[in-house]
Amino acid sequence: GGSEMAALRLWLRGGKGALGLGTRRQLHRTAAAAAQLTIRDALTQAMDEEIERDETVFLLGEEVAQYDGAYKVSRGLWKKWGDKRIIDTPITEVRVTVQGCNV
Repeated sequence: GGSEMAALRLWLRGGKGALGLGTRRQLHRTAAAAAQLTIRDALTQAMDEEIERDETVFLLGEEVAQYDGAYKVSRGLWKKWGDKRIIDTPITEVRVTVQGCNV
């Protein structure tokens, strides 16, 4: 539901420590509902929502665009948002660092 996605977005923005005890308990109580949504799909949905919400948000990584990510977490995002928001990087750490610094 909406509260689970809000908690996931909060966690993505602020790390695990950003979730309060009440939120953590709520996530555990809703495990049956959450089972209908895979972690992969929840991450994809959260990234899509953030890209839609904020025009400065983009996804930069190895094979995240045309290949849809190694674990398909970015599936469909490149087709929806294009090359300006979903950016493939070369598969080398030095090149990723340089490209990231140029953003």
